[in-house]
Amino acid sequence: MRRVLVLLSLTTLLAAAGCGGDEPEERAAEPPAATATATEAATETATATATETPSAASGDDEQVAEASTLKAEDFPSDWTSEPRDGDDTDSGCKDFEAAKADAAARVDADDFSKGQTTFAINTVWIYEDEAGATEAFKSVGTEKTRECFAEALAKQLAGESDGPEVGDVTEQYLEVGEVGDEVEAGRVTIPLETGGQSIDLALDLVFARAGRGITLLGFLDVQAPFAASLRDELTNKAVDRLAENAGA
Repeated sequence: MRRVLVLLSLTTLLAAAGCGGDEPEERAAEPPAATATATEAATETATATATETPSAASGDDEQVAEASTLKAEDFPSDWTSEPRDGDDTDSGCKDFEAAKADAAARVDADDFSKGQTTFAINTVWIYEDEAGATEAFKSVGTEKTRECFAEALAKQLAGESDGPEVGDVTEQYLEVGEVGDEVEAGRVTIPLETGGQSIDLALDLVFARAGRGITLLGFLDVQAPFAASLRDELTNKAVDRLAENAGA
């Protein structure tokens, strides 16, 4: 089975433009894409630089967002990471784009992967106050948003010139436990057929709010659903970190 490398944007689909000054649009991640590569090796683990954790009261929203993202050391030792790179584009999900635009800061974590089939991504949005984050979450944490992402990803996969044949996309509610002030999750399943072989691309989407921040996470596996125990562990780390930095 050829490698299906899916880099989802938590800026355009799951989130955020990256760091840089007071302009949230300075850096952003690319739209969902599927790239088949037969020989590409896994990326090497990025070395995390220890930094002092800023408080939410510091006024530096971008530092708060950066401090709240998942880090390489949060993952098992056989995972690798590399900086996310891409251009900010519209997801096509109207309510989501409005919530994204209202964020005071948006920062992407690195892209994390294990081998050639398992991936995790994370983006953090910080708002001026908790009321703003609460209002934004009404648009982000919805079944409608997850379905919109599923349709966008399926369309992108189907549009690849040498891409796989895409079957009917399904979305279902996902139970991840009570974390943060609000949490919503779902699993998007996309059947793919390529080279006479069939696989199901399973993407778990977790959106959580803590205080004046929202963390958006994507967990992807192209062989089986992402391991629930690791997904929940990473979700708890991400939300606890956000609560510490952006809590009320």
